[in-house]
Amino acid sequence: MNEYVLKLVRMLSPAMKDAGFQKKGQSWFRTSPETITVLNLQMSRGDGSYFVNLGVLVRQLDPQLTPHVSLCQVKHRIERLLPDRMEAIGLFDFANKKYRTDEGYSDAVAAICTYALPLLKQCETLDGLRAAILARPQLGFETSAAGLDFLGIDSEDLIKIAEKKLLNAAKT
Repeated sequence: MNEYVLKLVRMLSPAMKDAGFQKKGQSWFRTSPETITVLNLQMSRGDGSYFVNLGVLVRQLDPQLTPHVSLCQVKHRIERLLPDRMEAIGLFDFANKKYRTDEGYSDAVAAICTYALPLLKQCETLDGLRAAILARPQLGFETSAAGLDFLGIDSEDLIKIAEKKLLNAAKT
């Protein structure tokens, strides 16, 4: 791990531990009876930025206890949860001058605690996972077909929900 990721891991670890996650490598896992929720830090190949990947594995579909986020039925990135996508991209960029001090790290940890952890908490149950997908259609678009089928969610319904949200947003 590079020095930036190491520092982020050090600053993020207490919050993750308080939320019931266990760390392995650059990932944290929380096991519940129905799902395993995952938060993973991934460095970008090209620049100094990194990704905060979120995953939910349905235990009835896969028995792994520490799955790689790419194997989860639901995958998402935190920047898609933040209200301002451009701000989110800068927030997770180690080239940002805020990372020369603790400010950048503190902002990143705050964003994870504010946006990622509540979603992962909701997804600890199948009912919560289903509700999260229906409330955020983009989350459903990043869910495997097997995951949607298991949860009883029709992809056509997700498209209709997304269209309705876009129409409502355009009216306001």
